[in-house]
Amino acid sequence: MQSERLPHTVHPAKLAQRRIVVGGNIPLDKLERLCEQLTRSDGLVELELEFGTDDQGFTTIIGSASTKVGLICQRCMGEMIFDLRAVIALALVADDDAASQLPDRYDPILVEKPGIVALRSLVEDDLILAVPIVAYHDSACGYVDDKKQVEDSEGESSVDNPFSVLEVLKH
Repeated sequence: MQSERLPHTVHPAKLAQRRIVVGGNIPLDKLERLCEQLTRSDGLVELELEFGTDDQGFTTIIGSASTKVGLICQRCMGEMIFDLRAVIALALVADDDAASQLPDRYDPILVEKPGIVALRSLVEDDLILAVPIVAYHDSACGYVDDKKQVEDSEGESSVDNPFSVLEVLKH
């Protein structure tokens, strides 16, 4: 595994011929589009990518990227730390027709003639897709669920119902 400084760009087809595995870290603050969605941009993205060719002849990039990020909890509106992990399964294609022929397990990555791909951008795209649409703490964030509170209090005392007056008219 190659773990020196990660290159900014790679030639996936050449790396796939030699089945190269690239691993290393990218500073989170270098992924500007991702950082726009976060409350903090400190830390590192751990990355491991394997370049190869599958049984059907597709040039593939398989791997993962992970980091801890700060997000806003949509329950309590406080900051929360989230383990962000992106599973990367890409196949290189030359055009939209080739992309439509890909197996479902791969996402297409359009590569133009020179065949050079920006590594950070590739990883950043997958991390952005892995950010949850609605982030919230698993428990104990101070959020009080009104419905749960009503259900819990039903056994203790009845909740004031504004339509209870209509109960009299029913009889």
